[in-house]
Amino acid sequence: MLTEPGFYRGGDTSKMLLHAPIFSYAWTLEVLANSAWNIGVTQRFIDYETRRMYIRSNHPIESGWEWYDWLEVAQCKTPEMHELPLADSINRLGTAAYWKNAFNEVTVVFDYGEKSNDNFVPDQWTLIATLPEGFRPFLQSQWGMCSDSGSDNVVATYRLDYDGSLYYRASTAAVNKKSLGGIRFVFIARN
Repeated sequence: MLTEPGFYRGGDTSKMLLHAPIFSYAWTLEVLANSAWNIGVTQRFIDYETRRMYIRSNHPIESGWEWYDWLEVAQCKTPEMHELPLADSINRLGTAAYWKNAFNEVTVVFDYGEKSNDNFVPDQWTLIATLPEGFRPFLQSQWGMCSDSGSDNVVATYRLDYDGSLYYRASTAAVNKKSLGGIRFVFIARN
């Protein structure tokens, strides 16, 4: 059992590493001291075949060391991209997508689009898209997206609600505005 702090790598776990969380031919094991007094260690096991990571730690007891079970903490998978479900009044003219990574972070990208029927009404919230369950935010947020270079006044504001609704509001300075875009943001999903 490797308890000396260091970085280890190897082949067949059944021959080289006792008590590995899974069988692997390509792995690394990092052993870290739990404290400045070197009381116990934490092991981080990364399997490069399945792209999964596990951790476990031990602590001293009177009769020796007691190990906690391996805990899988991440699977390094490429997130699955989904098409952003736009509101009926919005036309997509570029990328409109969202995805979630292993850390429950959702990324939304909307390159460029326009309102299909008329201009945005200044100072009125317009629904742009709605994210499905599992991709909705933990916190509601609102942010200014662009400003007038002459006055530094915000001319476009976006809002993301708890129910996954993404809204856009043009300021009174944005008269006859029909297009929007340049949206890219990341947030933590609530589930």
